[in-house]
Amino acid sequence: MAFTGGERHPFALGTSGGQWVGAGQQAGVAVLSTRQMNAPAGSLLLSPPRLQAEDLWRRAGAQWEKENEEDLKDKLDFLLTPPALYPPGVERPGLGCRELVARNLSKVLPAVSGDLGDWLAGTRAKTAQLLSVLLLHAEDHSTQHLQPLLAAMYRACADAEPAVVKSCLESAELLGRFVNPQVSLKLLLAHVENASSSSSSSSAPLMVLAAVLRGSSRDALRPHLPRLGDVLANPDIWQESQQSYLEQVLGCVQALLTVCEGDCEVISLQLLQVLLTVRSLSTEPEFWSKVEETTRALCSVLGLDGGAELYRRHMPQLIGWLSQTQRTWTNYSTQRLQLEVIAFQSGPVIGEFLPLLMPLLQASVQPSRDPEMRLQLFTLLSKLLLDAPNTLDSQGKFCDHLEVFLKELLLPNLEWQAGRTAAAIRTTALTCLYALLQGGAIAAQQLLGVQAQLTPRVLAALDEDSQTSRLLACRSLLTLLRLIGPDLHPDSLNTIYPELLKRADDSSKEVRMAALCALRCWFSCVGESYDRHTYCSHLQLLFQQLLLHMDDPESSVQDHVLDVLKAGSSVYPELLRQEVEAARDKQRNPFHCDQLLQVRDTTLRKTPCQRFRRPAGMGRRAWSWTWSLQLTGVPVLMHDDTVDRTTNGSGLVGKMRFIELRKLDASVKHRLRDKFPGQKVPTLQEAVEECIKHQLTIFFDVKGHPDEAAAALKVMYKKHPILYNTSMVCSFEPKVIYKMRQADADVATALTHRPWSLSRLGDGTPRFESPWKHQWMQALDVLLDWAHHHLLWNLCGVSAFLLQKSFISLDYVQYWSQRGVSVVGWTINTAVEKQYYQDLLKISYITDSLREDCDPHY
Repeated sequence: MAFTGGERHPFALGTSGGQWVGAGQQAGVAVLSTRQMNAPAGSLLLSPPRLQAEDLWRRAGAQWEKENEEDLKDKLDFLLTPPALYPPGVERPGLGCRELVARNLSKVLPAVSGDLGDWLAGTRAKTAQLLSVLLLHAEDHSTQHLQPLLAAMYRACADAEPAVVKSCLESAELLGRFVNPQVSLKLLLAHVENASSSSSSSSAPLMVLAAVLRGSSRDALRPHLPRLGDVLANPDIWQESQQSYLEQVLGCVQALLTVCEGDCEVISLQLLQVLLTVRSLSTEPEFWSKVEETTRALCSVLGLDGGAELYRRHMPQLIGWLSQTQRTWTNYSTQRLQLEVIAFQSGPVIGEFLPLLMPLLQASVQPSRDPEMRLQLFTLLSKLLLDAPNTLDSQGKFCDHLEVFLKELLLPNLEWQAGRTAAAIRTTALTCLYALLQGGAIAAQQLLGVQAQLTPRVLAALDEDSQTSRLLACRSLLTLLRLIGPDLHPDSLNTIYPELLKRADDSSKEVRMAALCALRCWFSCVGESYDRHTYCSHLQLLFQQLLLHMDDPESSVQDHVLDVLKAGSSVYPELLRQEVEAARDKQRNPFHCDQLLQVRDTTLRKTPCQRFRRPAGMGRRAWSWTWSLQLTGVPVLMHDDTVDRTTNGSGLVGKMRFIELRKLDASVKHRLRDKFPGQKVPTLQEAVEECIKHQLTIFFDVKGHPDEAAAALKVMYKKHPILYNTSMVCSFEPKVIYKMRQADADVATALTHRPWSLSRLGDGTPRFESPWKHQWMQALDVLLDWAHHHLLWNLCGVSAFLLQKSFISLDYVQYWSQRGVSVVGWTINTAVEKQYYQDLLKISYITDSLREDCDPHY
């Protein structure tokens, strides 16, 4: 298959200067080209040119080998074994063929390089195929031609034709098999570091490097791993962030993990840095999956359980690596993106290295740093803080850095500065603060320590131009009040509500609703230390402004304000009533005012029905006490007139001295006496303090001694103002309630009643044997029942009516509801009865046991 001087075979190669290679050499090249023609599998018998070419090439090689037998004697005797990394499944050409190519490769390569840039895609594809055949023949002789070979491969890798690139990478893999890495990597790594100096694509050296690594052996690469890791992790090579470039870098890492496996442990940090970088620079989700898969492969070759272990091993070095350049960070810095990837990918591990992370964050969000970068970092922190238990607070140690976080990171960025950029930063800082409060990473005690510096900044944010900032400020205040509101000093509480009132008139409905929610929470924070009379002017202003907003044109706003005022009714009910009555006639519609007044009749005396109804096992429980005065006038807890039924003693309570009562065992006849032995008869003072300690609601059931009981309870209420919101005085005797209301009108009261109680016992049996006396008492029962329902409830000013369970129905509950009085049933001791009262009647009840059923009690 020789050619004449004027002809050119379709697969013959020309030099860049237009010169033709010698006829003999050209014939050999033509034969090799023909051997590379792509024929379908199993079709060699149908391709005479290919078969002829292979036959001619073998014969030419054998002839040349025979003619030069003396020169090839040593090779014929000693070099018969193929190289260790020779491609499996490929027949090795004869020695004559190999020698022909090796001796003429320098003459052929310029033509190959020239035709790799031909304008015909077919020519470029066949030339790339020819290059791989030439290298398969040249074997280690290609080492001396490495520089032009690499240049040709870089050019081919930049080709738009996939077939050209594929053949070129096959050629590069052959270089890895035949050329010592000490030689090839020296050139390749230099080209990777100086990719901009190459005329080809900047990713081409990386493509060739990955292919060479795939073709190399583990033992041959082992000494060069540190150098490879340093080059790939070098920040100077990351000037190109195109997706194709990132894919080739990832390909190099994958090739190293595949070939070197466990040897990669010496460069695991550098490989992790490379993976972090490609992940941070890419915007393709599919590529992210490839990076994660490669990270798992790295963990596998290192024998680690997962990515968390990998980050735990290298987190100090990673943070130190980022800290080296943090002074020069901007929003476009790769290091900022790398920090985000580390924070999200490391998961709980990041919480183990807060002492290293916090200084880096602190330095990066100072007001003097790039504003856009600070915006991104605060967004990052917000996401982490929302899931604090699984990120920053995974070890429960974030509290140790909380003061620095608030004072050094957040508060400086919440200070007001002019400009839209500064406003945007304040918004993101507020987002971060809200995430901190919501995420559970801050303890109430710590928040109390910084609230003096924090609250003014948040209150100032309520006046921001940005609706988002105002909304975040309202929500942050709401969360802050929920966390530490009850522990705030009254003066601190009084600085909060005026600013929230302003937002109740905000142009944004969403902000208005958030402000009203915060105000409702504000009322729930008013405790014992908030003296109603001292701060009366504050409460009056608050009630007046809220009543103005309750006249808003929007019904939803009216309803929200009504809920806020209902919450405020427990704080100072008398004052609220005055303000409601004064504002009622000025409202567009007095409906909500009437509702408030009705609620007031129920809650003015401090007993909203909901406060006492708590399903078993849920929320706060209410305790009903019956107490009496003994001989020395000390109030003690005792249900009966005597001590016989409940203690190991005998006699009337009113006839016994206190010292005698204290000697009795109040648990001896109780069903839980084995669990609580030796209990003393408690005084009223002891019981009250215990209930306040456990946040329990109290029903004071008073038996007799109206004047003494009222005086004792008045002292108790003044000593413990919280009782105004958490207790009720009740009695079978209307005089007791009347005297209590005279002594202190702010105390919630209730009448206790059982129809036919004068004539019959609780089980229905007649109380008296004399028929005349029985009839007389029945008449008095009718009169007493009428008085309770038509006279006494209003005369005594009660908030609730405690009725024996057998006489309560849905109609009865509605009867008292229309009069603003709550109904409480007693004594409900079975699960069925409790369910009936909770689900159908929806009223409170008194029971002897919260868990198990008890014997009926009348």
